[in-house]
Amino acid sequence: MYSSIRKVVKYIECTEMALPEFLLFVLTATLGGMFLCGANDLITIFVAPECLNLCSYLLSGYTKKDVRSNESTTKYLLPAFGPEPFFSSLAINITMVNNNMQIPGELCTVEK
Repeated sequence: MYSSIRKVVKYIECTEMALPEFLLFVLTATLGGMFLCGANDLITIFVAPECLNLCSYLLSGYTKKDVRSNESTTKYLLPAFGPEPFFSSLAINITMVNNNMQIPGELCTVEK
């Protein structure tokens, strides 16, 4: 991975684009993948891919002067308005309700 990032850094320096912005997107996408691997909660399972997808979307349209980059960004953006935002907000609401819900004491007791 190091050699591929090094090659991309050389390309970005040749095209005179902003290098810190690119590295921030790559590191944030990597962080989203790491959070997804270590997810213990339903909300984390939905938020981590969103972080990964957002950075991947931004990286696909990073070279604004290239027509192919603009086309790929448009194609990547169109499915974003599908059912995923609905299901992620549903998961957030379910998680919030389950974390705040109290179980009555008589249901928790075990009779011997």
